[in-house]
Amino acid sequence: VYCQMTIDRGPAATVLHFSTRLELLFTASESSGKVFVWDINTGERRMLVKLHECGIRGLVELKRLRSKANFLVSAAIDGNLVVWDLAVVQPSTEEIKDPDFRPEDHILATVNAHEYGVYCMAYIPGYELLVSAGGCRPKEKHTAYIYIWNCDEGSRTVLTPHRGTRYLIGHECQVLSLLALPAEDQLLSIDILGHVRIWDLKTLTCRQHLAFPNELGNRIPKDARQALASVPAVEPLTKG
Repeated sequence: VYCQMTIDRGPAATVLHFSTRLELLFTASESSGKVFVWDINTGERRMLVKLHECGIRGLVELKRLRSKANFLVSAAIDGNLVVWDLAVVQPSTEEIKDPDFRPEDHILATVNAHEYGVYCMAYIPGYELLVSAGGCRPKEKHTAYIYIWNCDEGSRTVLTPHRGTRYLIGHECQVLSLLALPAEDQLLSIDILGHVRIWDLKTLTCRQHLAFPNELGNRIPKDARQALASVPAVEPLTKG
């Protein structure tokens, strides 16, 4: 165990992200649009920033190698992705004393990404891509898109729609979890009905489609790695 902290202020934390470079823990809640920043060395709250007007479902950190800039991206059920400059989490003494200092002033972009909310994200280092997924249009199949965003140094803004394939199509209902496996050039996604799709990151196409046996019922793990590990000898339903 690296450290143990007890967070006793604010709403119950349901979303976590730990920055190894900054040695900071970011927590958020599905009932609040606020992100708490904690110093893991002291256990003290470093900062509080309001990024959304509704509950937050995901936090990821983007790292740019050349500029060494770090950004926090939050996803919420309002369908927005918000990009926050992490340089602000280590403000100078003068900035802290400034009565007009507001962490919210360091929001770099707010992107309306999904019509029916964002439920999960994944950052793919090496490819410099961010993927986000959420709900689908009622009674319309294959509208639970997985959107692809460029976040490399050449992007005009921190997040821009992918220059080629803008989204992945295949899921017929709400996508619950995404897991990037850049070493295998794969992205895993799982939806609320238990369908898992394995995507090729080089071609951005679906390589395999798996489904849970009926006896598992509604016991659907939210994490894609756990999902695959818990499927005993399931044969692919389709390829592509």
